[in-house]
Amino acid sequence: MPSLSCRILSTLIAVVFLSGVLARPATAGMITARDMLHSRIEAPVTPDLSTSREAVAQQLHGYGVPLESARLRAAALSASELALVQQEIDSLPAGQSALSVLGILFLVLLVLELVGVTNIFNKL
Repeated sequence: MPSLSCRILSTLIAVVFLSGVLARPATAGMITARDMLHSRIEAPVTPDLSTSREAVAQQLHGYGVPLESARLRAAALSASELALVQQEIDSLPAGQSALSVLGILFLVLLVLELVGVTNIFNKL
């Protein structure tokens, strides 16, 4: 059975790791009164949703999604989500990195080890 200092050290390492993984810097900018005034005066453009949905479906198909599945996914999007995807499809994340997956796996194993469910780290 691990000593108390080993458990405290493991818990401390887990907390430091989690705080580093979950902390993301915030980005913000100043908005002037003139910018706010112009944003309220300009009427929002309402695009034709059927052509937008088809354009998003074609872009998804270009990335390897089957066409029927891409059409179903585009049909499930709201108007604001559709506009976001259409504008930023190249910069939206497609998945998580392998490092994140390995970090989460390590944390799960560490928690299981600390609770006493497994004996993984003693075998190493």
